[in-house]
Amino acid sequence: MKFFLFFIFLSAFISCGDSSQSSSDLCNPNPCTLPHKTVCSVENDKSICSCEEGHIPSGAVCVKAENCENNPCGNNADCSVTNNQVTCTCKENYIEINDICIFDCSGKLNSKPNTTNDGCVCIEGYEEDDSE
Repeated sequence: MKFFLFFIFLSAFISCGDSSQSSSDLCNPNPCTLPHKTVCSVENDKSICSCEEGHIPSGAVCVKAENCENNPCGNNADCSVTNNQVTCTCKENYIEINDICIFDCSGKLNSKPNTTNDGCVCIEGYEEDDSE
């Protein structure tokens, strides 16, 4: 019984690890499993997880790096990126309605934006007044 108690007491101070695992093996198998944070490297005998290409850190995970390359704002707005958030700003003479920049016809009575090109067209039942 004394030997058994001594073994329990001693085991509290001994920790065992796999001494055969080298630092290069720390990424095999890959411990990096969070969304888009799967790139593993070894620094100071520890595995470090980092973001995949095209992604940036956002808290514990990685998110797609937003950009203006695919013209997310359309032709009537200017695109900018701040803190990985795309911001669309309507160009001069355009206003935003339902997240779309349309030609501003607010100064013209009985008119609406032309859907095929810039400018305004008369509302049905009205004709263009050339006296302006």
